[in-house]
Amino acid sequence: MKKISLFILKFFGLAVLSLVSFDTLLGQSAAEPVKLSLGTKYEISNLVKNYPLRLLLVFEKDYKPSKISLLGVSFNNKNQQNLIQAFSVELDSNPNDPNNQPALKIDLTEKNGQPNNPLLVSEKLEPGTYQLSVNFESLGADNKPLYKILTIELSLPAAKLQLPAAFIIRQEYSLVGTKNVGTPNLVLIENSGHQTGLQSILVKSISLADKDSESVNANLNFNSATPILPGELKEIAFTSTGDFPLGTNKGSIFIKSPQLAEPIIIPLEVRSYRHWSYIILAIIWGLIAGFGTRILAKKIIDKYNARQTVKAALDSIEKEKSRYLDEDFNRKVQSAIDIYNRLPSTV
Repeated sequence: MKKISLFILKFFGLAVLSLVSFDTLLGQSAAEPVKLSLGTKYEISNLVKNYPLRLLLVFEKDYKPSKISLLGVSFNNKNQQNLIQAFSVELDSNPNDPNNQPALKIDLTEKNGQPNNPLLVSEKLEPGTYQLSVNFESLGADNKPLYKILTIELSLPAAKLQLPAAFIIRQEYSLVGTKNVGTPNLVLIENSGHQTGLQSILVKSISLADKDSESVNANLNFNSATPILPGELKEIAFTSTGDFPLGTNKGSIFIKSPQLAEPIIIPLEVRSYRHWSYIILAIIWGLIAGFGTRILAKKIIDKYNARQTVKAALDSIEKEKSRYLDEDFNRKVQSAIDIYNRLPSTV
């Protein structure tokens, strides 16, 4: 029994030693002919001034790649071969480096005829992680091609915007028109702390409604805000179209950009009111109306009193008419009564 146990122990010992020796040999045979000096993960920017990227390489002794090429590009672990055209790779050496350490140069600047543009003209690169498969080709001892593929992760952080908690506009209706009073422009501040600028950005007002939650026939139009560089403050002017109802009109400001992780919505208020000149106008109109009413009322009362006096006199004469048989007198009295009866009631 002891011999069997000793045999089993020796067997497992030899097996462990064999595995260790195999791993050692495998590690020696799988030595990396080329690798990146600072690892395979890098944070990138979409600013032209930060390109091209220059990633230091470490070669094994006597290793000399004859060609390098970009085999593929993935975005957030999804294959995106259409992005190959946005990147270029080449082997580079620094003449100022006494050790002449080689480097991998990666460029993704698409100037598109605009060399002075501070941002990438291409909008292909959205925030996320790009995996580049770079192939290093060299010749072996038998002149057969050898290939080594390095996978490099380039991370483009999302931009962030610092915004007011709410955007409030005060709109004043005056005798000469409508204007916005004491309302600053919408201020956007990029504050991600990374080298990501906003290349394109959409700012618009949505869901505007009056105090009774009814849709309003008015809108706010915001000017273009791009580009916004990292850490930059940008003011966006706006114009209003249509007339907002008096009172507080509420809605939202919708902000969207490919460089933002997600759209942003902030509350919007348009507070409309009349200018104080309307009060003065109302007072003046009241005084004029009061003065006119007093004059008109006096004329009406005077006419009424005069009519009543004439009527009383005619009534008295008509009573006396029956007491006299003078036809000429009675005819004249009747003529006066008829003239009175034909007068309009406003006289």
